[in-house]
Amino acid sequence: MNRPTNKNWVSCIAYVSAKNWPTKPVEEIEAKQLKYIRDYAAANKIVIKGVVHRGLLGAYEASRQFEYILKRIRVGEADAVLAVNMAAIAEDIPDAYYKAGKVNAAGGRMITVEEGELRLILKARCGYGAN
Repeated sequence: MNRPTNKNWVSCIAYVSAKNWPTKPVEEIEAKQLKYIRDYAAANKIVIKGVVHRGLLGAYEASRQFEYILKRIRVGEADAVLAVNMAAIAEDIPDAYYKAGKVNAAGGRMITVEEGELRLILKARCGYGAN
């Protein structure tokens, strides 16, 4: 989708993952997820700048992919990560908070189709444990 850039539009990198569906072909599952994500993006003023496919990669490779997405957010190529749900990105609840915090620290937003935008509203402080 090549839409004109506008302050109201959010550019994102879509993340599709078939890690929880071993009984169906990966390509079929990821294609359905991507369609679901594209429909959500069109309805919510989100432009998809790139798509990262996890496929059946392990946790280490998925972490490398996530770091690649964070790098693209840091350099300003995207404003957010967009996925179907946090289960597609994170292994468990603490990992979900960790990854949402990493996106927040990189200056981006974590958006999921099913949960909406995951916000960690924390005030930045100078130094560890400062008052």
